[in-house]
Amino acid sequence: MTSTTRTNPAAVPTANPSRRHVEGGDPAGRISATRSSTFLKVFFLVTAFVVAVPTPVKAGELGHPSSAVAVPGTIPFREVEGIGLIANVWVNGAGPFRFALDTGAGCVIASDRVARESHLDLSDTTVPIAGLSGLPTAARQTAAARLAAGSSDNVLPSTCMLLVTDALPEGVDGVLDPAIAVRPLGFVMDLPSGELRCFDPLTSPVRATDVPPDGVVVAWLGSAGSLSPVVSIGHGRKALVDTGSQFGLAIGTRDVLAFGAIVQRTSVSDGVVDLGGGAVRSRRATTPTLDLGGMVLSNVPTQVLLGTDSDTPILLGRDALRPFEITFDPHARLIQIARVTK
Repeated sequence: MTSTTRTNPAAVPTANPSRRHVEGGDPAGRISATRSSTFLKVFFLVTAFVVAVPTPVKAGELGHPSSAVAVPGTIPFREVEGIGLIANVWVNGAGPFRFALDTGAGCVIASDRVARESHLDLSDTTVPIAGLSGLPTAARQTAAARLAAGSSDNVLPSTCMLLVTDALPEGVDGVLDPAIAVRPLGFVMDLPSGELRCFDPLTSPVRATDVPPDGVVVAWLGSAGSLSPVVSIGHGRKALVDTGSQFGLAIGTRDVLAFGAIVQRTSVSDGVVDLGGGAVRSRRATTPTLDLGGMVLSNVPTQVLLGTDSDTPILLGRDALRPFEITFDPHARLIQIARVTK
């Protein structure tokens, strides 16, 4: 995942400024309005540790939504244990391939097999990609490719360059950041329903007053050209909203005191292998409360990452986001988070 801009404007005020609590206690490792968990399995993760350095996107290159941009249909995905949120993706008409949907990737990554079968035009330009361990591996850039997801005729609006690497594990053909692939549109990650939906943010914008009954609208922090969804989580800290991470909250040792995390001292993981082949160890913990723009999550399952760099971003991952429908509006620079009750 890409590093993020370190500005810290205040969260967008909501129509109801009172703090709302999301309470916990769920052995399945989830947070909901009445449940949460202190248990977190650590698997071989693909996208939780991607740090790529693609060509930066400038604000003027984001484009402006209009009636000329076709809004794709709903894209179904499924959560595969130990891998992530998997959707069927076609590249230049070839596929389907298994891509992990990762809002924290900041790029689109493909395997060598995808490059061969979709006849991608590889350039001589190499881009370093690495994980939280900092151990890099090289990827090659491609010419712009046409992507479709969900079905071969459900074409995504953005033609984008891909990064090709042989470092992806078996069973994963690529990593797709929706913010890159569907720009200039906005999108909704509906985790309970397993759906990615796109929308035109000019005709159906998120507004600061669109506060759901059990949810929040927060500022999409960072510069106008940043596609990495960063939000304020209190304590003067920011987090990357990262559907590619299995973790609930992932913090460094420097953040333990600030969040009041209760660390299980005897539970050091053997290490999670990242995309660059490096290993990151962690300790399991619980964060008693996490203030997400006025909505307070309780008993958040947390991993304290050991030996990471000081600029490693805090991650807000699937074990915290699983009960929610998350709407990303890149034009208004707002993110709506709404709990889905089934």
